Amino acid sequence: MFRLSVLVAMLVMIGGCSTKVDPPVVKEVKPAAKVVKKVQIKHEPVRFNPSSAGQWKGFNAMQTSKVAWDSSQAKISLLNMAAVGANAVALIPFMKQSSIHATDIRLANNVTIPQLTAAIEAAHKAGLKVVVKPQILIPGGWAGDISFSNETQRNLWFKNYSEHLLMYARLSQQLGVEAFVIGTELKKVAKDLPWLPLIAQLRREFRGKLTYAAHNVDGVEKFPYWYKLDVTGVSYYPPLGDMGEYDEMLAHVELALYKLNRVVKEHRNKSVWLLEIGVPSASGASSQPWEWRSLEKRTQRPDLTMQTGAVAAWLNVIQRSKNVKGVFFWNWFSDPYAGGESDIDYTVQNKPAEIMIRQYWNN
Repeated sequence: MFRLSVLVAMLVMIGGCSTKVDPPVVKEVKPAAKVVKKVQIKHEPVRFNPSSAGQWKGFNAMQTSKVAWDSSQAKISLLNMAAVGANAVALIPFMKQSSIHATDIRLANNVTIPQLTAAIEAAHKAGLKVVVKPQILIPGGWAGDISFSNETQRNLWFKNYSEHLLMYARLSQQLGVEAFVIGTELKKVAKDLPWLPLIAQLRREFRGKLTYAAHNVDGVEKFPYWYKLDVTGVSYYPPLGDMGEYDEMLAHVELALYKLNRVVKEHRNKSVWLLEIGVPSASGASSQPWEWRSLEKRTQRPDLTMQTGAVAAWLNVIQRSKNVKGVFFWNWFSDPYAGGESDIDYTVQNKPAEIMIRQYWNN
């Protein structure tokens, strides 16, 4: 607890937008009674990119089982998000299907339509622009594994998918939502789906920005319809190295964005939205930031320093990027008391990483 308190105090002293933040360096000092760890943070200037003022900055927001979006606590959580410096939020309604090869799609009960409506209205009242980002749940699976053995099955699935997507788009238009994601991480099927008629209909139903959330750089490269969308969207969890040290993670982030920008340039040089980035505050997570299944086993120790360093690395590189116009960390919960020093999940809530983001986004 002492170490965390000192880390938080040091972070508050950092001017995020005008500094390049090195990782906390842990040194041992010996007070009279016992040995404690004192955290020191070195920093040096970074180049400020004036275009970053127009960025969409926020989080992917998730409803918890205990705090629904239509509750007063959830409204507090969104106000807390805005206080961190966010100006946008990605709200996630869920669809579900019975398996990765099933063509049936139905609404999941994780976020009901009234709850989504309440979240959108509360976010707008908090001063946040809203991105509605539908995702698909599969028991024991992931949307990126959805695949079909023939075109007939694939088209039937897409017909069902389109019906649900259009419903969410119409609701989004009614509630003044600013942006809409037409698909999230449909890695194996995205390039073969008949997107053009759906995009055309979405344009008639919804007046905000449209994008797709590709999975990693190869997903951006393979998706053929960026020219019909407003920005290039990507979920991006590149490896950040085995050591979990700031300089190493910074180098990995710089390389990851270089690779992404090179591919984006080949697709008419559209602006980029990082629709998902982040890392769990768990020991060893920097080597595989995408690996969320291991968190369920609860065998890892919390590593708040590594998560804070990873967040600082992302913010530093994004700050200097010319074409990243949107960044959404994974994730933020409807529960304002989520996260904390013993948590090993992705959220930055009530952790030093939250303060790091606050320093960057509020200066």
